[in-house]
Amino acid sequence: MSEMSIRTGKMSFFFGLLSFALSICPPAQDALSSDFSRNKESRVSTRVNLNKIIHLLPSFREAKEPTLVPNLPFIDNGGQERRLASYRGRVVVLNFWATWCAPCVQEMPQFDRLNAIVKPIGVDVLAISEDRNPLPLIRKFYKTNNLKNLEIFADIKGKLLRAFKGRGLPTTIIISRKGHEIGRVIGLEEWDKPETVKFLKNIAMHYD
Repeated sequence: MSEMSIRTGKMSFFFGLLSFALSICPPAQDALSSDFSRNKESRVSTRVNLNKIIHLLPSFREAKEPTLVPNLPFIDNGGQERRLASYRGRVVVLNFWATWCAPCVQEMPQFDRLNAIVKPIGVDVLAISEDRNPLPLIRKFYKTNNLKNLEIFADIKGKLLRAFKGRGLPTTIIISRKGHEIGRVIGLEEWDKPETVKFLKNIAMHYD
């Protein structure tokens, strides 16, 4: 057998093995395309689910794009810094309020009741005060209004509200488990009514 014939035989054998390998292991690009398609379907499905429940909270305005929320610090009752990133994995109802804001004051007992209802299903209500020298004022307000289910939080010189481009109080922002703004409500809302609770439960179950 000639050397040329041997080389030809080896090449035929090699290409045969390559064809067999490709037949049982499709290119990685196909797998990536498949994953992308599934993720796209998931995103579309999530948007459809949200559209189906928006009627439960008519004042809710969906964010145009799911952007990561600012991670500037705010302080708790002990003056320690907290950040929204620590709430990843849970849905957050973030309310900016102040003791001098009449609609805010009206909403606070509702948020207190709401937090007790939705916390067990993975939703946290955070009420962050925009008062000056806030902690003594908030403590007194919580005691006077018998608020027991909300932690005390305060913005630092209004920096977090400005980072969210908030233009008035009350402003309430709903944040996904992955830390993206889903949408917001500007102004007064009835937060502990059954429709609102159902809206948040659906967000917790269906929105990443």
